Amino acid sequence: MINLQQEDLEKLVSHMRKCGDLLAKATTDLDLLESKTKELESQAFLSAEGTIKDKEHKARTCKLVVENNGKIAQLRGDIQKLRWSLKVSEIECDLFRSVNSNKRLERKLYEHLS
Repeated sequence: MINLQQEDLEKLVSHMRKCGDLLAKATTDLDLLESKTKELESQAFLSAEGTIKDKEHKARTCKLVVENNGKIAQLRGDIQKLRWSLKVSEIECDLFRSVNSNKRLERKLYEHLS
């Protein structure tokens, strides 16, 4: 059985706040980077020559666009990790509440029987 104390709960809440802040920043960074990538792709498309398909391929394989794709993938991975970290913390907090609820219920039962 997991033994959670009040200090552990405070640490969990603090951890959840930090994760929430990091998640918000990562989401903002992802949105900005995706917008910047679309802008770079459009600029590369307009400056390329050839058929429309050739322009699209050149725009998608532009050096800056390819670099941003790696960064976008990294940010998406970070966001997923932060979401799961928040979920685990929520579960641990719920577990703490459940354990303490059971303790209160047992205490009330014993008080009633006494």
